[in-house]
Amino acid sequence: MLTFREIFDLKLNADLVILSACDTAGMATVGASREAGVTTGGNYALDGLVRAFVGAGARSVIASHWPVPDDFDATKRLIGGLLDAAPGVPLAQALEQAQEKLMDDPQTAHPFYWSAFIILGDGAKPLVANAQTAEVSPAGAAAVSR
Repeated sequence: MLTFREIFDLKLNADLVILSACDTAGMATVGASREAGVTTGGNYALDGLVRAFVGAGARSVIASHWPVPDDFDATKRLIGGLLDAAPGVPLAQALEQAQEKLMDDPQTAHPFYWSAFIILGDGAKPLVANAQTAEVSPAGAAAVSR
């Protein structure tokens, strides 16, 4: 487990960090923000874990606004669908396509299953610009936690 400060102090070179857990877009405590030296902002969309990862160097973050389903099947399908998008598809479009697949399934059609996750950052940027020329490095890999 990392504290807000430890995450904030990481030196990431990540196009995308995925925070796949309950309410990962929620607010940080005032104490956690001050510990990291962040004295402005708060109570905005860019807060909590999202703020820590952006401060660490993540260019885009996918996070949830409320608790995600306990069975994780819908969440696993959503994130899996996002990562399975065709090369060159913009991040926002890949998320939308993964959400639509859940909407089309009567078991997961309710917004509870697909609408918690948002993109903070550049949704127009593809996950992989061109599968034939892209190089994947540990520093540029997506970070997924549950």
